[in-house]
Amino acid sequence: YREPIGIPAIRATLLAFFAAATLTRLTATGASGAITGDVLVWARLSTPAVLAGTWAGRRYPPHVPDLAMRRFAFVLLAALGGALLLG
Repeated sequence: YREPIGIPAIRATLLAFFAAATLTRLTATGASGAITGDVLVWARLSTPAVLAGTWAGRRYPPHVPDLAMRRFAFVLLAALGGALLLG
């Protein structure tokens, strides 16, 4: 990952990518009728853990060097691309 952009831009890009992918997946899953009552119960039960993790990450952010964050973003995106190609 060699673009001269900062960590906030990388985070925002990853967040937008994951949000778009999740919205697409939810739309396709809902259209096929696979969102059942059990799925909604699990989503409701997991929401407090997600909110707590988000709060902890914002309150106590990890101290990750810029280069390490860039490498992590590259590996993550390459792995997601590879999974899409294999799928």
